[in-house]
Amino acid sequence: MIFKNFRIYFLLIIYQMLNLGLSQASLNIKSPKSCLIISYENIYISRGSSEIQLEKSIKNTTCPKIINSMFLNLIKNAQGSFSTKNFKRIYLPKEIATKVIIKPDQINISNFGNLITKIELPENFFLKKVNKNNELSILTLNEGEEISLSCKDCNSTGKKEIIIKVINSEKNIKDSKRIHANLLTRSQIVVPKKNIDYFNNKKLFKDDFSKKWIKTINPGKYFKSFNKIIFFKPTKTLKKGVPLLKRDLVPLKLVRSFTPVKIILSSKGIKLSGIAIAKKGGHYGELIPLRKKKGKRIIFGKIIDFNKVKIEI
Repeated sequence: MIFKNFRIYFLLIIYQMLNLGLSQASLNIKSPKSCLIISYENIYISRGSSEIQLEKSIKNTTCPKIINSMFLNLIKNAQGSFSTKNFKRIYLPKEIATKVIIKPDQINISNFGNLITKIELPENFFLKKVNKNNELSILTLNEGEEISLSCKDCNSTGKKEIIIKVINSEKNIKDSKRIHANLLTRSQIVVPKKNIDYFNNKKLFKDDFSKKWIKTINPGKYFKSFNKIIFFKPTKTLKKGVPLLKRDLVPLKLVRSFTPVKIILSSKGIKLSGIAIAKKGGHYGELIPLRKKKGKRIIFGKIIDFNKVKIEI
């Protein structure tokens, strides 16, 4: 019985060796001695492009499908410039005996995210996140062809339409496509250094906050006045490190009606101070009417601190 089992096991090993040898022989027989893939000098692709979409990167080929697929897989995953002479040595399995020639000798591969960074934008503006629903999956350029980029209304943040034109050596437009991306701006905002509980912190202190730079599509929603944080109170518990939104704070009443306030008169660098009675209460930055302690004359001033009003003459 032991001899019979050993015989069966030995035959299985021989079968597997023969089967492997035949499969490699079959691969070598089916593969031509040499084949050619003609591609493009510059290729731009979107992340997640399918193999069918990437097939546009092959202009002509005499290679079998398996080699074409390996070339497309390289296009999908590569970034930057690579020498096509190294394709067989680095990317093809050793059992594929075919000599693969790829033209041109050098191919530059980039994604559309890198392409849109070449658009001239105002200072502190950035294009980011090419949207997935764009019609453009791949863009190919022959030698001598150039790309022209234009962005309408790129002076403000938001979703933008970018027009990409391929211009040939005769300066004619060979192709024109549209993609969409988000335009962000760099903005300095305020963040809490620690958790600030809403119920136990009705008064805020500058030492509990810091300033931070972020890139955002909507800078207007953030609270940015670091030095004025003491003139506000929270509407909820503030989380450590989470950017402060305008809706997270409400202004404190710095001046109450019919109370004496310190007034500062400023004119051409000269400053004078005095006391007046507030006819109306208000928050930081508000313009309120005031009456001098002696007399009925009404003057107006801007609230700049607790019980302090500035009058510009």
